[in-house]
Amino acid sequence: MIAKPAAPTFLSPYFLGTCAENDQLLERLLLQFVRDHVYWRRNFHPKDKPPVATSVQFQPFYLDFVAKLDQELHLLSADLKQAVPRYLGRMASDVLLAGLLTQMITSLYNPNNVCEDIAGIARYP
Repeated sequence: MIAKPAAPTFLSPYFLGTCAENDQLLERLLLQFVRDHVYWRRNFHPKDKPPVATSVQFQPFYLDFVAKLDQELHLLSADLKQAVPRYLGRMASDVLLAGLLTQMITSLYNPNNVCEDIAGIARYP
């Protein structure tokens, strides 16, 4: 039996990996920048009162929403796992970690993520 050639070692830090070998790197960087974003928001207008009172987070409607959101995200995740084909030969390679992190992080700073028309996204032919 012929062994499958390994990917060049120098590419190791660029991708999450087919077996999520770089999961800790992705998680560490994402958490670092989410925390940085939260810090920035809290200090952007420090004199403003937070619009969401802490007490609201313990109300039944809030807790119900959080439970439903969690459930729906798990269902979405399960559906997405079924949608990914095993054979990736016809597709481009895996997404670079830098691109994946950039997409996630920049979405935190764009308040107009509702649609492309108002999101300030440049269109290229």
